[in-house]
Amino acid sequence: MDTEPDIDWRQDFLNTKARLNKRTIELLTNGATNFSQALILKELKVRWLKMKGLYVKQEDPPNCQSSFNDLNKRIDSEEYLTDG
Repeated sequence: MDTEPDIDWRQDFLNTKARLNKRTIELLTNGATNFSQALILKELKVRWLKMKGLYVKQEDPPNCQSSFNDLNKRIDSEEYLTDG
């Protein structure tokens, strides 16, 4: 995100008055050592962004699925002509 301020979000999150358990405090100070901790750390950052009003929800990707029947209809309508 380009709108994030240049501050240490972990230290700022620790300084908030939110109730943090021992494991969360350790995670914020030492960082993640495995994948599951990284996911938790990401959710903590999202919570911090929401507290600061900086959170921007990412848009869902477009639906690019098509069915086999649609493909056959396009082939039958000679949409896929080749030089040959």
